[in-house]
Amino acid sequence: MSGIFVVVKDEKGVLHEVAGDAPHVTFVYTGGAVSKKSLQLLASRVLDDVVFSEMVLDRAELSSFEKDGAMRHDVLLLVRAPALVDAWREKIRRVFGPDLWQKCYVREPHVTAAACDTAEDAAARLAEFKALLPLRVRCVGVTVD
Repeated sequence: MSGIFVVVKDEKGVLHEVAGDAPHVTFVYTGGAVSKKSLQLLASRVLDDVVFSEMVLDRAELSSFEKDGAMRHDVLLLVRAPALVDAWREKIRRVFGPDLWQKCYVREPHVTAAACDTAEDAAARLAEFKALLPLRVRCVGVTVD
C-alpha cells in the first residue's frame, strides 16, 4: 500500500483489523508514485483538522477483485457525507498539483469491514454489517504507508 489513510474507531467495537490493517478510510492511494516521506510531510500539513472528527458509515456494499491470483470479496462501509472527505482530498490535490494528482487513485470513501475468500461468506458478512448501520466512527489518527 502507498497512500494516506485515516484510522477510525467506532463506539460499538464493530470494526476490527482486516488483512492486518486497522480500520481506516483511504484518502489517497498513490501506488508508490509519491515517497513515504513526502506523504508524511503532506499529511501533517493538510490534515491537521482530521483527527477527532466524526463520520457516519451508512451503506454497505461488496467489492470483488483478484488479488495475488485469487478472488477476494470485501465488505465496504461507505461514508454518509463524502463531501467531508472530498474537502480534505481537495487540500491534498492542491498540494500535489495536477501532474501528481493524476497518478493517484481515489474512490468513494469507505472502511473495509471484512475481507472474504468466497462470495457466499461475503454476502453473509454484508448482511451482518447492514444490520449494524448507521455506524458512527471517530478519526483517531492519520497514517502513511
